Parts: sequence; C-alpha cells; structure tokens
Amino acid sequence: MPKKAKDSNAVKVLIVESEKVARIRLKYALKQCPDIEIAGETANGDEVIHLIDNIQPDIVLLDLVFTGVRGIDTLLKIKERRKETKVIILSSLKSEDEIIYSLIAGASACCMNDISIEDLAMAIKAVHQGACWLDSSAAAITQKYFKQQKNLENNNVVKIKTNNRNLTKRELQVLQYIVDGKSNLEIADGLCISIHTVKAHVCNILRKFEVDDRLLAAVQAVREGLVN
Repeated sequence: MPKKAKDSNAVKVLIVESEKVARIRLKYALKQCPDIEIAGETANGDEVIHLIDNIQPDIVLLDLVFTGVRGIDTLLKIKERRKETKVIILSSLKSEDEIIYSLIAGASACCMNDISIEDLAMAIKAVHQGACWLDSSAAAITQKYFKQQKNLENNNVVKIKTNNRNLTKRELQVLQYIVDGKSNLEIADGLCISIHTVKAHVCNILRKFEVDDRLLAAVQAVREGLVN
C-alpha cells in the first residue's frame, strides 16, 4: 500500500510513552492519519523539554506514569515552557484525583490507554482546534467528583473560606494563582513580587498542607473552600 502523503497543515504530535510496545502502536496507528504528523517520541521524561524546544509540537500525548519523572510534573513543565502546546493525558489508572490533577495542571484532554485509535485521532483534532476532550471513563470520574463537591457544599460539610491552615493573606493570594495553574513567574508578575519570594510562599503553603506537591495543595485548598 503506498504511503499516504502528509497534509502540510498536519497536527504535529510528540509521543511521551514509557512502554515501547504502546509507543510503537501509537506511532504506527497515528501515522496512518494524513492530517497527523508524528514529530517525535520519547520514553524518558527528562528529554521532553528538549524535544518541546526543538520540535515545537502542537500536541503532546503524555503517559502519566513513566520512568524518571512524574507525568503531572512534566505536564506543568510543558505548559510553563510552551503554553500553546496542548497536552493529552493517557492514563491506565482510573483515578479520580489523577484526572482532576491533570485538568488543574492544564491538560486539554484525558483519555484511558485503551482508547481506540479512531477516538484518539478525533481527540487530537478536537484539542488542536481549541476544544477539551474527556473520554467516557474520564468524563464519568470528573462528573462524579464535581457532584460530590457540590453535595459537600450543600450539606455545609465544606466551610467556604474557613482558613484552618493558618495561611497568611499573601499565601492565600499565591494559592489562588496555583489553583489557576499559574507558574511561579506568572505569580511573581501578578503580585509584583520577586520569584524568590514566590518560591518561599509556595514552600510555606506546601508545609502547611503537609504535602510536597503544589497540585495536591491546590486540590486540597479547593476541597476546603480556601480558594475559588
């Protein structure tokens, strides 16, 4: 069968997948789509930023768990490095928190690893055009999560703006920026403070939430009603 000619306006995709077989499957299958171009691939999260700079992909297909770096941490780095690059999360774990963390961190789509190639290609095109995409499993998890949060608020289980963490006014401002998915540099610009001061506030926030991940602090802050 002759190879299909690629569209000059094809969506440039970078595949970040730790499993070799899964990576080959994705690459081979998506190459059959004339409007999708596989611009690069890696199994190592440490290489992602280098590839982002050199390839400047439209879409990154990101396996959440891979050797070396946590997937969500890499997602944050991608969005900080190149905002216009959209990220589609591929997950094998039907975890509520995993999906919510991904969306807070800036993912444009969340799909389970067993998604069909046809649906994945559709998701890539939709995200490239500016849409968000959740496959049925991810959508069910997200819907359940927000329904639970609404029920908690209606039952007054979550007390809005109750500062049980003893956060300062400035720390609450920084926390709101974190929940909004802003980088340290964007927080510094928004609050007109130095990036070193931002880092100090973030460290204090993580300490008060007793976590080592800003995403965990952000989700917990939303659950406790500390921020919008």
